[in-house]
Amino acid sequence: MIEIIPNWHPIFVNFTVALISVSLFFYLIGYLSKKHRIGQEWLIVGCWCLWLGTLLTIATVIVGFVAYYSVAHDAKSHEAMVLHRNWAIATFIIILAVFVWSVFSSIKKKPVSSLFILSMVIAFVLLTIAAWHGAELVFRYGVGVKPLLQSGNSDKPHHHH
Repeated sequence: MIEIIPNWHPIFVNFTVALISVSLFFYLIGYLSKKHRIGQEWLIVGCWCLWLGTLLTIATVIVGFVAYYSVAHDAKSHEAMVLHRNWAIATFIIILAVFVWSVFSSIKKKPVSSLFILSMVIAFVLLTIAAWHGAELVFRYGVGVKPLLQSGNSDKPHHHH
């Protein structure tokens, strides 16, 4: 499998995107229904998704840097890699900040504020931008994937009917 997936970043990044996105969803639902008992439950789910998502984001960033320094690429795709890396670093900083905020709020039993929700939205927007740039690396520039001809497939055109 390691020959097919030259690095682990594509695996870990999916957990980051899923958990941070779902965390925002549950925080929003919980915040909007915080006066009801179920609202508090949704906030707890959002909190756990954020905490787990942040831990996996740390792994994502580590394997992302490994990929950054190890995958084959040309000058044009290198520019795209730098852009993706920069957006990802900004995203990581915001995710860490909301994680720390969430942990301290939880310890002090402080309610979720509208400013916290706004910070989560900002983290989500940055995550979406970083993910889009990462997808550009793979789907536009082919970074980190084996070319079709080298993967053992025929060079004859393939049509779907």
